This record gives sequence, structure tokens and C-alpha cells, in this order.
Amino acid sequence: MGGNATATGFGALTVTVNQGIVTARGYSAPVAYDAADTQITFTLADGTEGAISYNVPWDQVNLDQPSQTVTPTAFNLNIAGQDFAYQPGNTTYTESPTIQFNNGYFQGVNFGVAPVLPGFPLTSISMTNLTVTAVEVGSPNPMLVNADAKLPIKVTASTNATSKDTTIEFALAGKGKKLNKNMLVAGLTIDGVKVDLANAFKNSNGDFAGNIVMAKAGITGKHTVEITLNYADGTTVKEKVDVDFGK
Repeated sequence: MGGNATATGFGALTVTVNQGIVTARGYSAPVAYDAADTQITFTLADGTEGAISYNVPWDQVNLDQPSQTVTPTAFNLNIAGQDFAYQPGNTTYTESPTIQFNNGYFQGVNFGVAPVLPGFPLTSISMTNLTVTAVEVGSPNPMLVNADAKLPIKVTASTNATSKDTTIEFALAGKGKKLNKNMLVAGLTIDGVKVDLANAFKNSNGDFAGNIVMAKAGITGKHTVEITLNYADGTTVKEKVDVDFGK
């Protein structure tokens, strides 16, 4: 992936991107999802809302394996006000939860649940990648819906105490090695202020460079960073995180 890029914006700030890491004023602070934070949400056709939380065992994710399945920890499905926490041997789960990756990049989650609860409105809920299938009690027709998943991205930032240059890095959460080369940063804001990304985020091969350096930006404290990513297939995704740039 390699390569650094520089962009100016947010006042006199200059952003440098290199292999997915953010730095500002000599400080850096990683931001990633909490251990069992909600990672995926969905709403069925009848209005029933669902949420899925889990931990990713990032030490098992292979960035060079084109198709990989890993087992999450602390997996829980919350739907129709009921929690279905997975444990080995739990007969409510007809398919044990797994997370799908392609060269280290998140593809989705697979699992199956067949609730046996008095008055519960669904007879089964399953998920393949990011497609949820649910069957209502007494209905022969399944409901299918695409789920919304958080981007598995870690954002860190720091400012050099001497140069006052602020660095923002973006990396695959938990790994910090590289981002998908088919993923380009289309926009970046800090506390709603747009950062000029002209000629940034690309190396000589046109791949995502990894980090942004904002010269003399001098950003400190906690700020909200929002990133917009464009994928090669035309998909655009936004992620907003609170980042501590240091003192």
C-alpha cells in the first residue's frame, strides 16, 4: 500500500496519509469499537428492529487470505425486545455465528436462530453476510432485509509537540496494517469542518495511502472525525468516531 500524501484544510492544517494511521502533536490515541458494542442493525418489513453485538478476534484475521471465517466472541442478537446470547451448545442457535472476511476485509456475519419462546413473533432469524431472513409465526413467506454494519475501522490521531503537525491514521480495526486498496477516502471532516483532500490519499499506483498529515494544524483534545469511503463497486459508506488528538 505504502506512500504518504499531504493535504491542507481545517484552517492551516495539513493532513498526511500513510498506511492507515493518524498522528497529532506527538500524541496518538486509537479509537475502535468497544468489546461488545452494537456492530450491526436492521429493521424488518413489519417494523421489528434488530441489533447484533460481538467482538472480533483480530489476532486471527489473516490479511492475505482471500476467504476466511472466524468465530466472534460475546455474540448477541437482540430482536423484538429479546436477547439471544450465543454460547457453545445453545440449541436456540441452528447455525453458530461466524464472521466472513476477504483478505482481512469484513464481508458480513452468518448465523441462525430458532426461538422457542411463548408469544415470540418470529419462528426463525438467520443472516448470510449482510442479508437478514426472518419468518413470522404463521407465515410461509420469509422477510428479507439488508442490514447496516459499522465499518471495522480504527482511527488514531496525534499532534507533534514541536512541529504542530497533526496526523490522522485510518486502519482496519484491531490490525493497523492496511486498508483495502479498492477503498478511497472521498471526504473527511473534523467537528463538521471539511478537510481539503485534494491530491491526498493516493500513492503513485492510485491506492489508498493510509494516513493524513495536516501541517501546523496543532489540533488537541477530543474531536469528532467523520470519514467517507468510496469502494471500487461504487458503494459509499460514512463512519463517524470521536478521536482524542492528545494534549
